[in-house]
Amino acid sequence: MAGMHHAEKNAAAVLEWATAFIFTGYILSFAVDLMDDEDDYYHSSHKYHQLEMNTAF
Repeated sequence: MAGMHHAEKNAAAVLEWATAFIFTGYILSFAVDLMDDEDDYYHSSHKYHQLEMNTAF
């Protein structure tokens, strides 16, 4: 019986670590997604100004 209890603890620990790694990756994906990309911001604002200038004339 002692060996069976030890195996259950190992399985629970593996499941806990796997869940922690998956959750960490999930949170990091949000962090990467929400970070502002300065280069992308420059290009999108530049395109907006070109569009604004073209429609003014």
